[in-house]
Amino acid sequence: MAVCIVAFLCSLLSAGGALLFFALRQVPAPYLDACSSLSCKRAMWDLDRLIDASIDPCHDFYGHVCRRWIRRTDAGYLEAAARNLLRDLNSSLNEVNEPHRVSSRFFSLAQFYQLCHRFLVARGLQLSDMLRYFSRYHDLLALSTFPEVIRRLVDLSLLRGVHTLLDIRLVRVSHAVVRLRFGRGRSLAQKCCDNSTNQLLLYLKSLLSATTAMLAEKHGSRRPSLNATDIVLKDRHIHPLLIAQNDERHYNISILKSLSKGVSSEQWLEALNAALPPKSRVENSSRILVDNADSISQVLNYFGSHSDRGVSYIYVQVLMEAMRFDYLRRHSPQGPEGAVKTCLRATWSALSGSRDLMVSAFLGAHGSAARAVFRRVLSSVLLDVERSAWMSDLIRQNAKVEVGSVSLRIFPPTALNTSSDKEGPKIASSSALSLFPGLFMDLREARQKGVLVDPPLVSVSTEAYRSNEFFFDSRVAYDAASHSLRVPEAVRREPILYPEDVPLEFALGTLGMVMARELLRAAVQSSTPALWTTQEQHPGLFVKRLILVTRDVLTQVAFLRYDQCVNALALRAMNVSIERPRDKETPEYYFWLQGARTAYDALSASYAAERRASNWHSFWLAAQRTFFRRMCLLSCRPQLELPLPEDQKPEPVNFKSGAAVPARVTCLLPLLNMPEFSAAFECGHTAPACTVT
Repeated sequence: MAVCIVAFLCSLLSAGGALLFFALRQVPAPYLDACSSLSCKRAMWDLDRLIDASIDPCHDFYGHVCRRWIRRTDAGYLEAAARNLLRDLNSSLNEVNEPHRVSSRFFSLAQFYQLCHRFLVARGLQLSDMLRYFSRYHDLLALSTFPEVIRRLVDLSLLRGVHTLLDIRLVRVSHAVVRLRFGRGRSLAQKCCDNSTNQLLLYLKSLLSATTAMLAEKHGSRRPSLNATDIVLKDRHIHPLLIAQNDERHYNISILKSLSKGVSSEQWLEALNAALPPKSRVENSSRILVDNADSISQVLNYFGSHSDRGVSYIYVQVLMEAMRFDYLRRHSPQGPEGAVKTCLRATWSALSGSRDLMVSAFLGAHGSAARAVFRRVLSSVLLDVERSAWMSDLIRQNAKVEVGSVSLRIFPPTALNTSSDKEGPKIASSSALSLFPGLFMDLREARQKGVLVDPPLVSVSTEAYRSNEFFFDSRVAYDAASHSLRVPEAVRREPILYPEDVPLEFALGTLGMVMARELLRAAVQSSTPALWTTQEQHPGLFVKRLILVTRDVLTQVAFLRYDQCVNALALRAMNVSIERPRDKETPEYYFWLQGARTAYDALSASYAAERRASNWHSFWLAAQRTFFRRMCLLSCRPQLELPLPEDQKPEPVNFKSGAAVPARVTCLLPLLNMPEFSAAFECGHTAPACTVT
């Protein structure tokens, strides 16, 4: 019995010892693999080939990062991303030449694009060959009364998609409600040539000379008079009205009779219902959308008072709807990228669903990576707001609500209204190039008929994000009107943004930095002290108002000290001064400096769980260096800096002036305000960071 007890105790001690051994044994720390995927190795190679290791980063970090880039290209880092997007789209569309390899609709899209591109780079085309198509519009010149003109304007806009003085569309304001939307048309300057009235005048003289000769063959001595100078003067007169600020409102349709003198409600209804499909026709009780009714009224009454009721101008507008491509063929200052942009816009305008079809085929690869970066940066901005000592509790809470509800706007493939397998229009890219303007008009008219049958769902707040200019842009921007962050396609592609298996420092150093800057703009708004002066105007609240005014003063003092600190930093490090912010305005450089800090904090938080790794120190050092280099890449761009006379001091740097800000300043100032930057490159002791306190 005693032996059994002893054996049991020995077993118990052995088991306890084993348990104690395993309990006290340290789990081996993980080892962080910095770069193993093919995507990561590609990202590392992209960065390494730009960095000039012969330049000491502590002595000239901008040269260390940007010198090779500046020597290789004539564009900024972000501008080059937009150029590369256009180049890749052009190459991909021009490679489509076998109809059995793609859908019918996509093949039609590619064929039309190719024809457009060949047209824009062609030489020796004759105006007379292009103008034959427009003989069907000669009857416009015979209109004699303004109700007749209104009827034709409605027909052009609704049935043919040609917006001259008016832009009338059938839109779906909700899934169940369809309404007419009356907007302003587009001037000739808007259609083709914002930057050169003289070039427009010269082109119109050639165009109208050829048109007059064509009209003479048909009408003889009764041909109408078309004067290019008169057309340009009229265009210059109405242009400010057509670009005036938007003011879209709901009205009863009876407002139409007040838009133009001499045209009754019945005449408007008759003109509209002649163009609208039966299920969408309007009556006296109908509601419509009108954008800036006052501007529309001024434009219509201006032409209604002319002896020819504006028909010569409207006729030239119809010509230039398609002949603008000929104008751009002759005068486009944008080079190869301009031709690609023009033909992409033409394709999207002429062929329904072509933009989404193209995005689905070629783009949108890193949308999930962009959303992941957005989430991390958003969390960091919210934490930054929480820690901002200069904010009152009320303003901090408002800022958190404001930023927390910002949405991400990208350009993803969307569900097409019609199947991509649907038969596309027959287009031969080998067609005679002179037929292109007429083909564009025919395709747009066919598309417009489809829009009348199935009106698009339109939201004013999101329409801008599906615009062509957003697609071509390379700027991430916060839009207060729609409360969203715009992230164009060009910055969601390599080398700006890589797949999600690439370490976070690559994305947070570029896209994360610009996202943080714009989200901070949403948090702080445009006028910091104004946030403290929105007090309730009730009697007996003198003490509350006094507190608010005191906070206003304290905030201005805090930003004054911050401004002095930043200016001293810029003078000490780069011998430049920073332009003082205006009263009651958040300085623009605040968003740059604090954006860099916020993006860095997002990176640090993302790696918080990895800090016990055995190689954490070397891993984190390399990650920080990559982050700071990538952030400076955003500033890389060629800049011509003219030497100043010895007795003239340089103008203070204004961060709001965009490209005029020295690239070296936008790279270095945010980094020099971060002690972590100097520590990462072992540059020695630095002064404490400037903060708003």
